[in-house]
Amino acid sequence: MVKRILHYERAHHGDDRAYIDLDHGVFAVFDGASGMPGGALAAERARARIEQIAKRRFAHATGTLAIELVGKLVELDRVLYADVRAGETTALCVHVDATHVSLASAGDSSVYRYANNTLMRETPAVAGHRLGSGRADPIPSTFATRGRLLLTTDGLTRATTTEAIESALRDPDLDQAFSRLAEQSERSEDDVCFLLLELNPSVRA
Repeated sequence: MVKRILHYERAHHGDDRAYIDLDHGVFAVFDGASGMPGGALAAERARARIEQIAKRRFAHATGTLAIELVGKLVELDRVLYADVRAGETTALCVHVDATHVSLASAGDSSVYRYANNTLMRETPAVAGHRLGSGRADPIPSTFATRGRLLLTTDGLTRATTTEAIESALRDPDLDQAFSRLAEQSERSEDDVCFLLLELNPSVRA
């Protein structure tokens, strides 16, 4: 499960959102598209929908949970696309239990996992369509609950390098790792929102 979670937000446009639900093990970040009207509204509605889903709990076991999350994001894409006031937003949604992390992602926000002294990107390098585009193609993934997990909007990834992220996540002190990522975020001219999760007592697990 999640031992600790740290949350960072810095707003220029106010389009990023985060969702944290330790009781149900659900965590998400959203990046509303700032280049078009309604990005913040899309991000807020996506966050509210994930909150509703989390509180109802998920219907399936871990093996199919990533697929279920994808289905929820596809439904949300259609709802946002039909709303003329809503723009588009990225979405990263994970569910963490004792053995597995289930992930669904849409758009160019990123999930990195640091475990066994190795940094792994758990989201595609090539971004898919955002929620609200009417063409969202969320990607599912399932992996072991171990190490550290970073969920971030592209405000961080555009302001730094993969090597710098890996170096920060390698720090044995979670607070120091967080501070180093926050410092990298200060270089961004975009909104930044990230969640840093410690999934077990040791980054070497």
